[in-house]
Amino acid sequence: MDPKVTVVITTRDRLAFLQEAIASVQAQRGVSHELIVADNGSSDGTREWLAERDDLLAVHADHDPARSRSGNISIARNAGLARARGDYVWFLDDDDRMRPGALATLAAALDEHPSAVVAAGARTRFGDKVVGGRIAHPLRRVVGDLGPELLLSWGWVPSQALCRASVIREAGGWREDVPHAEDCDMWARIGWRGPVVLEPMTVVEYRVHRTQSRLHDPGALRNVLLAPYQAKLGGSEARGRTLRQAGRWWDRANLAFAKGDYARALGSTLRGAFLAPRLVLSPGVGPMATRMIVRSALRCWGPTRRWVQSRPVLHPGERPRRGTGFLN
Repeated sequence: MDPKVTVVITTRDRLAFLQEAIASVQAQRGVSHELIVADNGSSDGTREWLAERDDLLAVHADHDPARSRSGNISIARNAGLARARGDYVWFLDDDDRMRPGALATLAAALDEHPSAVVAAGARTRFGDKVVGGRIAHPLRRVVGDLGPELLLSWGWVPSQALCRASVIREAGGWREDVPHAEDCDMWARIGWRGPVVLEPMTVVEYRVHRTQSRLHDPGALRNVLLAPYQAKLGGSEARGRTLRQAGRWWDRANLAFAKGDYARALGSTLRGAFLAPRLVLSPGVGPMATRMIVRSALRCWGPTRRWVQSRPVLHPGERPRRGTGFLN
């Protein structure tokens, strides 16, 4: 009998992290599942370690030096998808860990909503020299068309999402020619095909570490990846174009805040919200945009800026005082 869920873990030269990820999957209960590990040319002993395991399926996808890191991840994910037998598939990164009950919760969400293409839960970050905490996510279940949110530069990472395998295959699998942001491309290609379920439960622990790749300006690439699906995601070409313009302002706000330019961050968020009020009203991106407005405004005015700067610095493992977490 085929399992209901397939978990595909892609890996390359991260054996220690991979072992934690595998353990988190094998601890899942409440739904039948299989585990596929797609190795993308590891040279740290991962291949040999996998060869000794009989409780998972290891597939090998040779690393292509001509491809970007994202392209090689897509190659490995497609290799795992080709062997997947489950109705649903979860693409877990090798440096992340599933929380107990995650598989059963998201599988039940897709069972309950047969037209949904994806069910995504919340994630919490952890890692060395990282102040942990839950990343903004709805506190109640949301079911609906989230195409506009994708145009507003909101989304989720593969490690927190369970996808309907048939939809991923219908969309053509993961694009191997995308230089970066292969997940943004995938969500754009499936986001218009059906509703998305957002579950409030925290389903994955998202590791933050120095070897992760980060885009300096993700908005520029998003424009390219989202352009072919603008009308489908937005409901019309005109509305899609407006939502994407607002999303670009939201991208600029995040970049400005990271650089300490709080006035620009505030102005960019407000301009985005003026173009598309959904930026602050959406259950997905709305709480993040509202938080950006408050955090930026407090840092723009002298007395409140000095108050924010006087607050003690949080150290890894510490949690902010109740009611002040929105400032961090």
